[in-house]
Amino acid sequence: MHELSSTKECAACQRKQIECVYPRDERRTAVRSRKTDVRALQKQLEVLQERLDHSAANTSMVDRPRSESIRESSQPGGSSAIVSTYSVCPNEQEKHRTPSPASIDDGPQVYGATSLLHDHSTPLANRPVENLATQYLSPEMVQDQLVSYAAIRRQEELTLVLVPSVRMNVDFDGVPVDLAMHLLELHWNRQHLSYLLTYRPAIMHSLMTNGPFVNKLLLNAIYLQSSLYSDRESSFLAPQAPNSKGLVFYERFKQLLPHYIDAPSLPTVVALLTSGACLVPYGRQSAGWALSGMGYQMIIDLGCHLECPVTSKASAIEQEMKKRIYWGAFVSDKFQSLFLGRPPVMRETGDVSRVFMDSYEEMEEWKPYIGPLDPSASTLQTYQGRPSYAISTFQALLQLCMIAGDVVDAFYSVKSSSESESVLLQTKHRMTQRLGQWQDNLPAWLRFEPGLDATRPPHQLTPHALYWALVILIEQAFLRHGHFNFNLPPDSAEESRQRCIEAALKIWKLVEAYKQTFTLRRAQYGISYASYCAVLVMLQHTRHDDDDVKCIRFFWSALWEYQKGCSYSLKRPLKFLKALMQRLEGAANSLETEERADLPTVGANLANDVGIWPLEIEPWDSSLLGALPDDPLLADESIFGMFGG
Repeated sequence: MHELSSTKECAACQRKQIECVYPRDERRTAVRSRKTDVRALQKQLEVLQERLDHSAANTSMVDRPRSESIRESSQPGGSSAIVSTYSVCPNEQEKHRTPSPASIDDGPQVYGATSLLHDHSTPLANRPVENLATQYLSPEMVQDQLVSYAAIRRQEELTLVLVPSVRMNVDFDGVPVDLAMHLLELHWNRQHLSYLLTYRPAIMHSLMTNGPFVNKLLLNAIYLQSSLYSDRESSFLAPQAPNSKGLVFYERFKQLLPHYIDAPSLPTVVALLTSGACLVPYGRQSAGWALSGMGYQMIIDLGCHLECPVTSKASAIEQEMKKRIYWGAFVSDKFQSLFLGRPPVMRETGDVSRVFMDSYEEMEEWKPYIGPLDPSASTLQTYQGRPSYAISTFQALLQLCMIAGDVVDAFYSVKSSSESESVLLQTKHRMTQRLGQWQDNLPAWLRFEPGLDATRPPHQLTPHALYWALVILIEQAFLRHGHFNFNLPPDSAEESRQRCIEAALKIWKLVEAYKQTFTLRRAQYGISYASYCAVLVMLQHTRHDDDDVKCIRFFWSALWEYQKGCSYSLKRPLKFLKALMQRLEGAANSLETEERADLPTVGANLANDVGIWPLEIEPWDSSLLGALPDDPLLADESIFGMFGG
């Protein structure tokens, strides 16, 4: 015991010149433990030990990859030795709660706590993951494993090209090997980079090894999507009727679908979303919307909206796929919402990280795909390869799509018309600020100034086009008379009009750079949406002087090229634009002169190719004006929902 001084401080504290603090005397306040309390605590410990023993037997079943074709039973000691060497990541554990998997014949599915199918007896379904004595891979380990996995798989892909015997052992579902490889390469070069929905290393490895991450449904969805962008002559791609190029793969897709719909799997989800997205430019909006909806529901069914800790390389691959599927579906949903004029389906409610651990594609070189029979090879061969920046580009696009969903909800939903003026103006200010922050925070390597910078790869141009289209959507909502129960003051309305014109001119230069470098033959349909928004602004809000007419003429030509190339669904917007142009006799005459000089058979060609009306600008016909609204501004669906109807 310390010796106390006259000031009630012990000698040790006096020597150290610190305050002497005495602990509280608990002898008089302590309560003796009763035997019943001891027995209750012992009982709780026994129950907890029982639950821990039960969870150890089920942990391996939760972390295994889900697939439609491989149903392996857990093997004791199979991976425990490997997992035990990895360090525990407490921060990652605390972020997640493991979903409840219900094992049935077609694989584990996720049911929430309100469901009658929720397994309340499963400890994993009722306790935070941090309570389990399981060790997980650190984020650094996961990233290292996935990047090395992608690099090895990419090397293996070369054998498909260089070793004929390997190709012959791959089941391409009856499609000739050369054509199948052509369509796959086209997919990886263009559409894959738009959404990152298809996880290349897992899909291609499964294709070569009959693995769990690809099936015939997904193959035909990729074939269908790539057919729109292929110039190759083939009996598989030859259209039997207008607008039907490659639809033989859609027929095969529909034939296969009943065999896969009862067994949800990751490749089936990707197949539904891929097919649903590409049916929109085919002009089959209802089918695309329905298939996408099935995909969104299957995402929830498989638990892609929940992020589980990673315990092995196999689970790391599956979690990376789920993450890309969830956010790829989110982006695709926002584009379809804008094009079809329908409310978004996917919400930001999932517990899914936006950080992709496999960054292999970020610095991979991108060059335009040039097939051996590609007629545009001479113009594309001069393009200098550039880093793909696939991951950072997608992250930038994802942020814009989050803003797009909020813009639709705030200004183009049923409830928006009943909002007060102050709320709508505050929301407008907030959305404009978010767009400004997006532009300010854009990485230097993703910035692009047409005329000053070398043209970026197509997938890097799409976010810029969407940015300016969102500017127009925000401002246009307040310029439409009757859309809200108030009108902007004249000064504010003029400011909004000028903002729209600025955005339209930016889109003009952006699409012009795209067209000069790549042509619009294979443009992602976000480019056509931005072009449509821009030309409507030029028709509505400009004085139609020579420069304005030049801009209108460019967009008309661009939309025509896109319609002829890879989107058969522009009939309604082009028809609407044609009627509007009848009001601009000067613009119409200019368009007529240019089309007769440069595209002498445009009307006949388009009518034969895609089965729509001739597109020559006809003489002024006052009867066309009867179909247009009296208000000089357009109806909301003219921009929000360009493919609808």
